[in-house]
Amino acid sequence: MSDSDEDILSYAGAVDLSQMDAEIANEIKKPKKKKQKIKYRGSLLEDDANQEVEINESEVDLHYELALKNNKRGRSYDNDSDDGGRKRRKRNRTEVTREEIYEMLRQRKLQELKDKQKDDVNDEEKTPVPVDDVITIDEEPLEQPLETSEMEINEISFFAPELDEHIQKIREMEKLVQSASEHQENSEQLLKANERESQYQLQKQIAEREAAALKEEEKRAQEQAALLADINQPSTVDVDDGVEEQNDESLSAPSGPSEKLTISVRCGPDDVLKFSIGNTDSFEKLINGISKKKKIDKASIKLMFDGVYIKPNQTPEDLDMEDDDMIEMK
Repeated sequence: MSDSDEDILSYAGAVDLSQMDAEIANEIKKPKKKKQKIKYRGSLLEDDANQEVEINESEVDLHYELALKNNKRGRSYDNDSDDGGRKRRKRNRTEVTREEIYEMLRQRKLQELKDKQKDDVNDEEKTPVPVDDVITIDEEPLEQPLETSEMEINEISFFAPELDEHIQKIREMEKLVQSASEHQENSEQLLKANERESQYQLQKQIAEREAAALKEEEKRAQEQAALLADINQPSTVDVDDGVEEQNDESLSAPSGPSEKLTISVRCGPDDVLKFSIGNTDSFEKLINGISKKKKIDKASIKLMFDGVYIKPNQTPEDLDMEDDDMIEMK
């Protein structure tokens, strides 16, 4: 064999090796993961190995997360290995769990397809019943219950603790909501009762204050009315009763009957006194009565009638006075 033949053989071998490497690389290369739906061909059941079903990835993720939560305490990691080894063992565990979940969902889909096909076949085999014929109902034998697969049992075992926990939480929340609503209802009733009581007390206090104010105003009105009555209707004083008896002959009243007159004496703007005096009596008696009534010195009392000062020794007859005439005191 020449050198050229050896070169050709070595080149051919290199080409074969490169092709083998490419095939191995293609086999090792992982398929791209689809976002929405995944077609998975299982191998656990020989009868359904060649059938393909579409599985929703979100459903797989949900079952996978629940499975991880239930198996969280049962995981074991190598404490002596580094972080890379721990992550690798966790990844291997994840792939196995997803594969089981894929197969579980796949078997469920296949079972649903089988049931649907069986129902379709039964519907096609039924012959139409003539209208004239008598309709008879044949009792169909009860179908045998489906055998529970090991995967379904595992699924129930995966979800049972989680469901119990959620149910317990829901019941606790319902109790809390019910107790909160009852407490709120009781609080509202108590607030309404307190509000009604406070309104009643407030109205009672207002009524009592108004009644007291009315009584006070009524009392003041009565006092003012009495005061005005005293001012507008002054009492009439008899001069003979108010003047002490004197032995002086000049002050003594003349003997014989005398006509009585009622004379008003204005002592101030709102002070009017009325005196009863005889027509022939001197004004000295009137001055003595005013002095005793007002408690002032009689020497300071000066009377005036029609703009003329009255002398003490004069009489009403001398001044031609009549009943209810007015005299002013200066």
